[in-house]
Amino acid sequence: MKFERAEIRETDIITCAACGHNLGTMASIREKMKKAYQRLKQPSAARKLQ
Repeated sequence: MKFERAEIRETDIITCAACGHNLGTMASIREKMKKAYQRLKQPSAARKLQ
């Protein structure tokens, strides 16, 4: 990706390079990634039953 500044700020709005879709601010993307990672770390109910 190409950015206006060398350092990304939390308030920068990130868009998809392929389609131009607005993905949100860097801060909101980080929060979404943290939540997704936490869900992956939790053992699922299916794994507990096996």
